Amino acid sequence: MSAEIKRPALWLHLSEFFRAVRERMRAGKFLRTHQSLKKIHGYPILVIPGFMASQTSTAPMRELLDRLGYHTIDWGLGRNYARLEEIDILSDKIERIHKEYDQKLTIIGWSLGGIYARRLATLHPEKTRRVITLGSPYRHLEAPNYANWLYQLFQQTRSKDKRQEPKWVEELKLPISVPSIAIYSKTDGIVPWQACMDEEDPTDHKNIEVQGSHIGLGMNQEVLSHVLVFLEADDQVDASSANTALAQ
Repeated sequence: MSAEIKRPALWLHLSEFFRAVRERMRAGKFLRTHQSLKKIHGYPILVIPGFMASQTSTAPMRELLDRLGYHTIDWGLGRNYARLEEIDILSDKIERIHKEYDQKLTIIGWSLGGIYARRLATLHPEKTRRVITLGSPYRHLEAPNYANWLYQLFQQTRSKDKRQEPKWVEELKLPISVPSIAIYSKTDGIVPWQACMDEEDPTDHKNIEVQGSHIGLGMNQEVLSHVLVFLEADDQVDASSANTALAQ
């Protein structure tokens, strides 16, 4: 299938920044004032930024979720330079988060961050509640895109030895064992949207199309609204289970 996937249209790529700014402006009031109609009991959420992005890019989303009652945790590694050894650092972080909160956590990953998220969920299925990816091309990393050259550049400059990608990169195409939401946009100007979709399952794995740029997904009101729907549903399930346990 990847042979049939084409690079996003040039006009989509060139307009990425301007569309992202517009999405951020449109979401401003929502980010500041949105209130949940349900009581949020809150659980931990690890948020991982995309390639070349830092915690600044995910701050608006994290601030919204914290205000609503969740407990968001920044990935804590600064700018994401695609250092795959950081998977081990994040793996240890998940162990600490799970121990601290004594709850499963949701992992939200934007672009490359979503690839990390899926790997972490595979390593820690018993500690992961759900994975939400935003424009993450995990199904076809080899498909034409506008980020691959930059990724390869950093791989070459940070290491002279030509090491092979780990086996798990190839396994990204396979469904993961925890529920997942793949959010994608057909107007993504960085990666092909077809690479950002999972094998849909009515209960565990869903694909959701939105309108937006790649670099604006984490500040896109439509995206945030979808994310909140699933987070709130998980939160209510947790609350119901806790009440049942207390009653017994």
